[in-house]
Amino acid sequence: MTPFKKDVIDLFSGKRGGHVEKWLYSDTPRLSKSGSQLWHEFIKTHPDYYVLSNEIALIQRSAKAIGKNLKNVDTLVDFGVGDGQALNQKVIPLLNTMRGIKTYVGIDLSEDFLKAAQSDLKSHKPELNLVSINGDFFHEKLDLPGIKRMGLMLGSTITNLELKEGEEFPHARIVKRLKHLKSMLGQGNHFLPSFDANEDVPSIQKAYNSPIWSEFVTGIMYDVDKIAYGDFSPKAWTHEMIWNSKAHALQHCATSTANQNFSFNEREFRILKGQRFVTVNTFKYPQSVFTSMAEGAGCEIEEYFVDRQARICLPDLVC
Repeated sequence: MTPFKKDVIDLFSGKRGGHVEKWLYSDTPRLSKSGSQLWHEFIKTHPDYYVLSNEIALIQRSAKAIGKNLKNVDTLVDFGVGDGQALNQKVIPLLNTMRGIKTYVGIDLSEDFLKAAQSDLKSHKPELNLVSINGDFFHEKLDLPGIKRMGLMLGSTITNLELKEGEEFPHARIVKRLKHLKSMLGQGNHFLPSFDANEDVPSIQKAYNSPIWSEFVTGIMYDVDKIAYGDFSPKAWTHEMIWNSKAHALQHCATSTANQNFSFNEREFRILKGQRFVTVNTFKYPQSVFTSMAEGAGCEIEEYFVDRQARICLPDLVC
């Protein structure tokens, strides 16, 4: 059984939620555009989506202060390289202020992102030693170069976690992640993971209230249609947002607009009209929650860098 089929079975059987997010970014053409095309169109055109623009503004405003605080760092470890925009508008502004940096380590599951980052950095920072690691930093213990390391994890990646509707905030799982990352970076080194601290629910919902985002969230159903037999329609799904206050999360669901009976891999599913499944979780939690998790992982917060709207936070953790 392929990983995609297993994830879809877990979704429709109610075992898991939010775990299929990675499949939403597929380059495979769907009704009109691929998932990756929809994502990039959404972040470029939806004016109320603040997460990316606020994080870029925060980093560019705080880069000098971060560089001054971490002037002895010799290696920057980029956990989740991402696309060219992330590198050029977030990472490079930091590198430009950190005079002691000798090595850049990029870690990502995408070889394409790693190759693109290498190419860009050779042009912008030819003096750096460049190391690429194609791996999963949450589940593998990676051997990192350098002595005085700084870990960077942007895009709220620290809370890219699965969660079923109604479940509570995954405090213990995030603490476990922080401990794992701390063990790789080494005692006394620094780690800067961004997160979204906005808890104004109307503004959060407004940030995702877009037909492009809705198509992105439900687009996975066109991939399911290729493997399903019976009465399944990829068009019979709509996007529904549920604010889960217990989890500090806006949970994005694909909700069925009709009764659907289908099967694949010898599994039969009977989906009722109105039945919904969590495809994406977007976590929004206050600084106090993150501070508690950092302390639980044995880390000390040296400073919080916060955007002008007090939404995106970038804590400087000492491992």
